[in-house]
Amino acid sequence: MYLGSSIGTVAEVFGLKYYEYNKTHGKQGDLVKKKVVLLTHSEGGHKTEMERFLTYFKNDCSFLPNLNLISIYENGAHLDNMEENFEFPIIRDKYSNNKTPILTIIGKIYKTIQIVRKINSKYDVKVIISTGAGISILPIIFFKIFSSTKIIHIESDCRFTTKSISGRIIYFFADKFYVPHKSLLNLYKKSIYSGQL
Repeated sequence: MYLGSSIGTVAEVFGLKYYEYNKTHGKQGDLVKKKVVLLTHSEGGHKTEMERFLTYFKNDCSFLPNLNLISIYENGAHLDNMEENFEFPIIRDKYSNNKTPILTIIGKIYKTIQIVRKINSKYDVKVIISTGAGISILPIIFFKIFSSTKIIHIESDCRFTTKSISGRIIYFFADKFYVPHKSLLNLYKKSIYSGQL
């Protein structure tokens, strides 16, 4: 698994003196929000891929002390040892054949936006690392537009010859876009081959 440039992106963004509460240039005594890496993943294979990624990531980032990680998850599939976990509502139930009422979808999207705003008010999200799927789209768009956050996406291992729905969208916002199979390099022209997690 090659993810060297993703580690470099994190190190570049955070530098040597990150994650410190310092006084801002505003009112005396105001505190800067804690700088974090935000991990986004859905359940099942996407969570498993994130857990495998973290094995590499934590080892390679051992030179960055006090690395603060927070995560967004769904359906109880949270990660251990995070600074904080935030659970998103399931907007589309892929296991159900019943169509979700439009008002229910709107309500869940509204709740999702409120959670993203809460994260933004509490933390300075410098990097987002995503393994998909749809749960990653809204926070990536929000933080890319409003915070100029660096985006790293790792396409699903189960993709060989087709793009995922989340990959189609996130590709246009990602600073680093990794694919697990060389066959996907032709579909995502600016992607980086990483091998499987």
